[in-house]
Amino acid sequence: MTLNLLKQTLGNRAGAGRGSILTFGLRIGSTGLAFVTIVLLGRLLSLEGYGVYASVLEWLNFLAIPTALGMDRLMVREVAVYRARGAWAKVHGFLRWGNAAVLITSLVVGALGAAVVTLVVKDHDGLRLSFYLALASLPLMSLTSVRQAAMRGFDHIVGGQWPELVLRPLLVIALSLLAWWLLPQFGLQFSAPWAVGAATAATFIAFLVGAYLLAGVLRREAKAAKPSYEPVSWFRSALPFIVISGMYVINVRTSALMLLALAGPTAVGLYQPASRGSDLIALVLLAVNTAVAPTLARLFAEHKTRQLEHTVARSTRMITLVSLPVALAFILFGNVFLAVIGPEFAAARTALAILSVGQLVNAATGTVGTLLNMTGHERDVARAVGVSAVLNVALNALFIPRFGLEGAALATALGTLVWNVLLSYSVYQRLGFYSLLGIFTLRKSS
Repeated sequence: MTLNLLKQTLGNRAGAGRGSILTFGLRIGSTGLAFVTIVLLGRLLSLEGYGVYASVLEWLNFLAIPTALGMDRLMVREVAVYRARGAWAKVHGFLRWGNAAVLITSLVVGALGAAVVTLVVKDHDGLRLSFYLALASLPLMSLTSVRQAAMRGFDHIVGGQWPELVLRPLLVIALSLLAWWLLPQFGLQFSAPWAVGAATAATFIAFLVGAYLLAGVLRREAKAAKPSYEPVSWFRSALPFIVISGMYVINVRTSALMLLALAGPTAVGLYQPASRGSDLIALVLLAVNTAVAPTLARLFAEHKTRQLEHTVARSTRMITLVSLPVALAFILFGNVFLAVIGPEFAAARTALAILSVGQLVNAATGTVGTLLNMTGHERDVARAVGVSAVLNVALNALFIPRFGLEGAALATALGTLVWNVLLSYSVYQRLGFYSLLGIFTLRKSS
C-alpha cells in the first residue's frame, strides 16, 4: 500500500518517482536491520556496555558529518547541473577535488580526536579503546558521504546507498555474532570494543564495495574527460554547506552527547533506541529527499517553476500521509517497541513520545531544506539550522539536569520545530510559494 502511495504521489512519470520508491524500500530494510542490531547488541552487551557502544558511535557520527565538508549536499547539486550541461571535465575535476579535501580533513580530525581521547577519556568499560577503533573508520565514513552524493548526482540512487544501508548492518550483525560465539573459546568476553570493532570492519568492507560501484559509473558517464578544476569557486560554494553540516549535526547529536557529559554512558544507552525509533517517522522524508534532490536542482536550473512547485506539493503530501500513523504508533505504544530491546529500555518511553512529535513536524514540512539547498539558497538553511543549533544546546543544558532523558528529548523536539518553521518561511520568501502539508499551496502575490 505504501509503495502504491509513493507511485501515486510522485507520479509514475516523475524522474524521482522510481528512485523514491526504491529508496523507501532500502530505508525500510535498513531500518529493520538497524532495529535487529540494537536488539542484538542490547542483549549481548550489558546496559553499561551498550551505553559505551552507543556513545562512541554518536561521537563518530558527530564527526563524520562536518568532516564531509558539505560535499554530501553540494556534490548532488553540482554533479546534477554539470551533467545537464554536459560539462564532464568539471564533473571529473569536482569529484577528485572533493574527495581529496574530505580525506585530508577527516585524517586530521581523526588524529586530533585520538589525541583528545588519550588525554581526556578514562578507559572505563573499554571506552578509550572503543573510541580508537571508531576513529579509525572516520575517513571512510566521510568519504562514503561524498560517494553517495556523487551517485545521487548521477541518478544512481539505489547504487549509492545499498552498501551502507543493507550490506554494512548485515556485516555488523554477522561479525558481532561471530565474535560473541568465538571469544569464549579463547577465554575472552564479548564487550563494547568488540562491537565497535565489528562496526569498523563492516564500514571498511561497505566502503570498498561502494567505491567499486562509483568507479563503474564514472567509466560509463564521465568517460575519459580530462579533469577541470575550479577550487576557489567550489570552496566558496561549499562554505555554507559546511556551516549547515556543522549546525545540523549539533541539532541531531547534541542531546546524546550532552547526556554523555551530564549523565554518563548508561543514559545514552537508554536514549539512543528512543532516538533511533523516532527516526522511523522521517523515513519517507529521507527517502524522498535522497531521490528528489537532483530533480529539484534540474527543474530550477531549467526555470520550470510550475513543475518544481508541483513536485514539492506532491512529495510533501505523501510524506505527511505516511509519517502520521508511524508517529501516532510511537506516541501511544512506544513502550512495546522499547520492551523488545529489553525491559530496562522502557524507561525511555516518554522521551520516545516527545521525539516522535518533533519528527512528525519535521516530516510534515516536507522537503524544505533540500529544496533551498538545490535552488541556491543554502545560506538560508545555514541561518535556520544555526539558530536551531544554538537553541538546542541551550535547552539541553537547561533541561537535562532537571528532566534527564525527557529533557534531552524536549530540547531536540523544540530545536526541530524552530528550524522547520524558519526553513518554511524561507521557501515562501525565496521561491514565492509554500506547500502546506502538500494540500494547500500558498503563493506570494506578484
